[in-house]
Amino acid sequence: FVGISIGCNKGLDAVNVMRMGSGNPIFDKFAWADAMSDLYVRGRFQGKVKLNQDVCNQATSPQFALPEKSVEEKNGPSPTSIASQMHCIEPMPVTIRALQRSAYKLQYNKMGFIVTHAAMSKEDGSVLFARGTNVGEENSGIGTTKCIRQNCMNV
Repeated sequence: FVGISIGCNKGLDAVNVMRMGSGNPIFDKFAWADAMSDLYVRGRFQGKVKLNQDVCNQATSPQFALPEKSVEEKNGPSPTSIASQMHCIEPMPVTIRALQRSAYKLQYNKMGFIVTHAAMSKEDGSVLFARGTNVGEENSGIGTTKCIRQNCMNV
């Protein structure tokens, strides 16, 4: 299974798609949301923050249900789990840092969950994105980001 989420935002849909595509229950969007709310300043944990409001209620909708394991299977990998990759592509600088930290914290980065700092467009090259202040802001993009040169990053 290979999945791609362009404009990954908080990554909740990407984690849920990886759960569905891989059949692996380790991919849990509620554990992911908890990891995404960790606040770090200069590499030091400072507590929890409220994530920016999600547009489609991904944080509260149920995650993909997987078949229950039998008693014999409980101690080993799921027989239905398959080798998978999920590419989570996100341009917003403040959000990409949280996505990368979350993938590392939950070790999803070692299981095929790939977070990439990039933007997609019909044109080659790069574009300026505002660094942002709200992790997972979903209503900013190439055409809507309010970018003042000193508060921007080339993506």
